[in-house]
This record gives sequence, C-alpha cells and structure tokens, in this order.
Amino acid sequence: MRITERKKRSSGVLAHLFLKLITCLPVILYLFISSCSSPRQPQLIIASIPPQEYFLERIAGREFNIHTLLPAEANPKTYRLTAADYEKCRGAAIFFRTGLPYETRIITSLQEMNPGLKIVNCQQGIDTRFTDTFHRVVSSYLGRRILTYSEINPAGSNNKFYREPDPYTQVFDPYTWLSPALAKTYVENICQALQELIPARTPYFSNNLQTLQQELDSLGIYIQNRLNNLPNRKFLIYHPAWGYFADEFKLLQIPIEILGKSPGLKTINDIIHFSQQEKLKVIFIQDGFSRNEAEAIAEILRAKVITLQPFARDYPGNIINTADIMAEELQDQK
Repeated sequence: MRITERKKRSSGVLAHLFLKLITCLPVILYLFISSCSSPRQPQLIIASIPPQEYFLERIAGREFNIHTLLPAEANPKTYRLTAADYEKCRGAAIFFRTGLPYETRIITSLQEMNPGLKIVNCQQGIDTRFTDTFHRVVSSYLGRRILTYSEINPAGSNNKFYREPDPYTQVFDPYTWLSPALAKTYVENICQALQELIPARTPYFSNNLQTLQQELDSLGIYIQNRLNNLPNRKFLIYHPAWGYFADEFKLLQIPIEILGKSPGLKTINDIIHFSQQEKLKVIFIQDGFSRNEAEAIAEILRAKVITLQPFARDYPGNIINTADIMAEELQDQK
C-alpha cells in the first residue's frame, strides 16, 4: 500500500517536472538559437572630417561605428588629438584621410595602436591643385608677376613687419571635397574601401554610392544656376579653402593668408589696392583662423566679414548655403 502511494507520488512529481520542461522549452530554444546567431558587431572606422562622416553614413548606413576626429570649427593645422581622442580610435579597421596637416602627425600613433589599420586616401584619382596665395592668383589674373617685399628689397627681408612665407611656393591644397564634381571621385574611394572590408555588402554599398553621386550631380547643377550671372566673380577670403569650388564654378578666390601665415604689410597694402580696384565688398573667413587681418582690411574696404564652413557635417546643406551666400554677396560687387 505504502509502495503504491510512493509510486504515485513519484509519478506525479515526474509529470509535474515534465510539464515545466515542456513549458520552458521554447524559451530555452530561443536563448540557444539567439546565442548561436548573435548579430555581427559593427566595425569601427575613423573619419578625418565631418563631411566624410556624412558620406560614410550615406554609403554604409548603420554597417559601421564611425568616429570623426576633427571638429567642424577646428583649425586643421594646429589641431591636436588628446589621449581620450586616441583611445576612441582603438580597434579601428580604416582611417579615411584627406590630406590635412594634422593627419600626418597622428597616422603613426593610430597604426601603432591598431596594427591592422588600413589608411585610405580619399583624394586618390583626383587632379589636385596648389594652395592659392594672393601673389599667385593675382599675377595670373593680371598677366604679370606681383613682386614680394623680399624681391623688391632683399636687404630688408628680415623686417618683422614684412616677413612672410614665399607666396610662390607650391603647396598641396587638400580641400577637394568642396567641389561636388570632385566629391564624386572622393566618395567612390570611400565606397571601394568599404566593399573591400565587407565584400558581402558590395551591392548595398554600390547602390547607395550611385544615389549619392546622382545627388552630387544635382547639387552641381543647382550651384551652377545660382552663380551663373554674377557681375563680379572674384571674392576675398582669409584661408583659401574654396579653391576647388571656385575652379568648378568659374570663380576667383583671392586669399589674405599666405600658406598658413599672416601676410606682411606690403602684401596687405597690395590686397587693399587690388580689392579697391576690383570693388570687392565681402571677405569670407573660417572658424579656427585669425579674424584680425580680415577685419582690419574689411574696415578699410567697408566690406562685410562672413563665415563659411568647409568642415560642416551636412555636406549638401552647407554647399547650398555657401552658394546662396556667394550669389547674394557677390551680386553687390559692381
């Protein structure tokens, strides 16, 4: 009798455990399957400038974690990464460079902390130009050489008020992305690097690239129409970042800065004299660079001082805004 009762109790316990197991089985199976097919963690890639971040997101969507180094308001010649900035780059697969001065200082450190890091030159295949200086641009425009203070007065070349770099030195201009036409090659280089990193996503990246390049074509058409009938196509600028943009849309960029340095007094006087002759009434400046010379010259010329943003993340919005500003301001230079 007692044995029968024990058997009944044992059977009841086993039945209860079996029912619990059946109830929990779907949850156990789900957890097992989930652990076996967990999604791939996005790889880290490094953008040098905010416009690259925009291009990367347009091509790759959410396939990667993107870390951008240079803030939009920074000066790329003087910018320095902190230890925290470097730490955020740990584990990166690609660094997209664009030829700015600060990149040369950091590449070795990035490679040491990321031995497999691939360096992608976004300028590959682009016909680059030399950085504009007042002397080079105006000499070409006038058809005669603008003499430097040192050429006129060699004995006085050490005078601190006239000292400046040789404006005829040929220095690479890295701001290629500011031309929508050249940006098409720029983003093609980005896309190719992503395809090599994740070949399985090649069709997805290629479709996004095609859409982006079509939008760049439309952007170029808009700007061409916006700037088509300007009476005066020359503009003063402190730091000459918009040379490729000017080349594409047949404008003439007249710089104040000389290869990253302030101009000497003779050059400032030459700039003022030329600007008065050509009726230039606006000076474009950029965050991160000195305003002093621009504002002093603007006061003499009674010109406006307006900020442009070559490193803004919203690439199409920024380029359109720049074209609209130029169309409005250069229209008054009559």
